[in-house]
Amino acid sequence: MVKFSYVLNGIGWADSFLQIDDKICYFSPSYLTEPLIDLVEGLLNLMYEIVPSDEVRQEVSFDWDFEPAGKNWLIRRVDNDTIRIKITTYQDIDNKSIGTSEIELEANCELNLFISELINVLELILKKCGIVGYKDTWYNYDFPISGYLKLKYYYLHRKEFPKEKIKEDGCIEYSKSNLRDEIAILMDILRPS
Repeated sequence: MVKFSYVLNGIGWADSFLQIDDKICYFSPSYLTEPLIDLVEGLLNLMYEIVPSDEVRQEVSFDWDFEPAGKNWLIRRVDNDTIRIKITTYQDIDNKSIGTSEIELEANCELNLFISELINVLELILKKCGIVGYKDTWYNYDFPISGYLKLKYYYLHRKEFPKEKIKEDGCIEYSKSNLRDEIAILMDILRPS
């Protein structure tokens, strides 16, 4: 069982928790870090199904700042279906040698269950705040919209979000995704369940 919650509770603050089976960890991240971007991009970096082989990582690590305390996430891809999450609390996240650290959660969980929970959290935030409203509420940092679209597409189709490499004038190369596909995924959030 996996449960994840992330709720904005004022300008630049959130309340969050992660539960894996009988283990639970609570968070109160601030705008000093980019919690959702770090989590979404970190997870995407572990996904060898959609990341180029020379860029895929076996594990990712990032901090969520609570001013001055904080928690470090370490997420490791165990196999095709499983990730291992380890969350360590520090009394001073910017100087981890101060005080004692404590491992609050360390457990394996199904990758797709975790992705599903994360997508649900992201969609609840989009419904509540919108993209522009999120930026105002999270103290001028953007919602991880492209990461959300990549995760949602992977979750639905088990493959990378479609895009193509375009060359302009023979030398200017860029990546192009289909805006209609992106808007369709966003519009799906508004459909009644």
